[in-house]
Amino acid sequence: MSAPSSAYTAGNDLKLLCVDEFIRTLVDARALKTALELGLVDYLLEHRSGGFGARARAIEVDRTGLRFLLDLLGAYRVAEERGGKVR
Repeated sequence: MSAPSSAYTAGNDLKLLCVDEFIRTLVDARALKTALELGLVDYLLEHRSGGFGARARAIEVDRTGLRFLLDLLGAYRVAEERGGKVR
């Protein structure tokens, strides 16, 4: 009998560990999850620049909520803001 087929291989171990840096606590894990769910990560990848208001409208969140989320992501080194640009 052959072993079950799986997309997961031992070689993927190192790739999976790279997210550990960003999910040390429940709060930072939730901040990253929220950014992914809202489409913020995709938006930032597609639109390397743009105003803060445009980002908030694009992912349909208020400016205060987006500021809080970006501050959390910055504190956990998931994103950084320099000169008005988030990366």
